[in-house]
Amino acid sequence: MPDVSGKTPNFRHALSDRKGIGSAVGFCLSIVVIWPVGALLAYHARLLLLNVTTIEMIRNQAHKTVAIPGAAKPSNPFSHGTRRRNAAAVLCRPRGYSWLQSHAVATQDMREVNPGMRPAEQNGE
Repeated sequence: MPDVSGKTPNFRHALSDRKGIGSAVGFCLSIVVIWPVGALLAYHARLLLLNVTTIEMIRNQAHKTVAIPGAAKPSNPFSHGTRRRNAAAVLCRPRGYSWLQSHAVATQDMREVNPGMRPAEQNGE
């Protein structure tokens, strides 16, 4: 569709305008950023559906390269059988146990901020 001047806008025309160069740079940066982030998202979605951690995936890949032909591949003891059940087990599970107190359920830290770390006007000075 032609613009006000009657010319059909194109990429070269947008770059020749001072206002268009920022848009072109922003577009190029978004392409550079979106592809790696999208690949990382896809990789972790695959890990979620298989119900494995990153290190388990790496170990399975290493096992494939050194495995004896015909040997059984290691099974995933944490798999729930289907991708749907694996995703539900990860995304809909209850809160896990604390890493610090193995017998306690993880809770949110509701402590007050250290008074020495507050700005001076909040300490009454």
